[in-house]
Amino acid sequence: GEGPDDLAPFEPAAYVDALRAASGEFIGVLDADDELAPEALFELVKRLNDGDADVLYSDEDWLSETGQREEPLFKPDWGPDLLLSMNYLERFGLFRRQMVDAVGGFRAAAGRGQVYDLVLRLTERTGRIVHVPRVLYHNRRRATTAQTALERHAANRDESRVLVEALDRRGIHG
Repeated sequence: GEGPDDLAPFEPAAYVDALRAASGEFIGVLDADDELAPEALFELVKRLNDGDADVLYSDEDWLSETGQREEPLFKPDWGPDLLLSMNYLERFGLFRRQMVDAVGGFRAAAGRGQVYDLVLRLTERTGRIVHVPRVLYHNRRRATTAQTALERHAANRDESRVLVEALDRRGIHG
């Protein structure tokens, strides 16, 4: 049978290494094969120029296997309670590098929950979180296999763990 040892290779230090190699005032996280809308960076920079933000995020949708855009996710403006239910800031999010460094960057110990962990720690330090209400990120659909189900299960486990850690830091029973 398949178990945690049968998961596709995941290198926890990859995010840490990528952050170390990155330059610039903001960083973003993208999955391989996903796409940004052609105007994505323009829209985010335009919003940055309108005011000061430490975290920006946009709406998203899915790209079918034939490249059709479907199932848009129109996200709400910033809501800290919703973030405790799901990581809706991850795609597509830009994070001020200075803030990322201030909270300690990515933690390899968070495993597949590293981005959620970072977002939770960032939002503990800043309320300057801005929603850009445009579909700027396109998730590419991938075939569901036993492998992808196991990977999602492992990610859910890691994300649950970092959520419990965040609740503990905040003194919230959950």
